[in-house]
Amino acid sequence: MVAWSLANYARQRTTNKPEASMSRASRQEKTWFMRVAGWMGHIISLLVEGLTARGWSDERIYALTSEQGREDRERLIDAVVDLLTPTGIVIKVTVEDLAYELPDWGEGHAPDSLSEVTPGRYAIDLQEFLVDDEPLCGGEDMLIRAKLLKARLTHGQIRALARQRHLIPAEIRDKIFIIATGTIVRDSDSDRYVSALGTDGGVGWFWLGDDFDRGDRLGRARKVLDLAA
Repeated sequence: MVAWSLANYARQRTTNKPEASMSRASRQEKTWFMRVAGWMGHIISLLVEGLTARGWSDERIYALTSEQGREDRERLIDAVVDLLTPTGIVIKVTVEDLAYELPDWGEGHAPDSLSEVTPGRYAIDLQEFLVDDEPLCGGEDMLIRAKLLKARLTHGQIRALARQRHLIPAEIRDKIFIIATGTIVRDSDSDRYVSALGTDGGVGWFWLGDDFDRGDRLGRARKVLDLAA
């Protein structure tokens, strides 16, 4: 309905005069306006379809054009801008980054380990997890905080970040460990490990029975559009 209304408005706006009385410039403007209106209508149709599929009601969708829907509208705009012009460390995860084997001592993934991501571009934000003057915390406690922060890089993503380490700001590149809490590996004693990118650029496995301090960061990833694809 919204798409039809836009197109109908465009037709009304550009067909008030008989075609014969319109100048060449006016006819070109009419054609351009109709094309833009058609494009806008198509985009809006896709948006409405996507929001409906994700459980939005018609009332909530139509409210996007009113003051009532201002908060939803601003969130939607922020999400689109973030998708197209992401902030943070933007890396490309390849099939090769995801093609790894568990360490020799690894007996398998823990139940709360995440599935690997798909290839593509990801924006990585580095997150602190210690609060106030807290100097350190245990690994399992860090994992709980990572889940709350939704900051759980996978091993494939940390491998990609290591390969593109030059994208990490120079002032912190050699000073922090970046922990990937999304991939958790168990050994034969049921001890749990996560991987991390170290200050020397290498990727290693760290026991969650250890403590983690202010030299460590979590990574929160979100997939972004690959406009070059």
